[in-house]
Amino acid sequence: MHTTHKNPKYFPEPEKFDPSRFEGSGPAPYTFVPFGGGPRMCPGKEYARLEVLVFMYRIVTQFQLKK
Repeated sequence: MHTTHKNPKYFPEPEKFDPSRFEGSGPAPYTFVPFGGGPRMCPGKEYARLEVLVFMYRIVTQFQLKK
């Protein structure tokens, strides 16, 4: 998995933090698989997704953002 995530063929400058690489259609299928893919998908994938949603909800509702 690490070799796919760091492959310069799919991700130019793979060591650089660049969230914009996931905008639009994102990377090609199965080039970025932090939770695996197919029948051996990580059972914690949905739990991690839920944790992120709860975290974002708490941030948005507990803090008042100002310009």
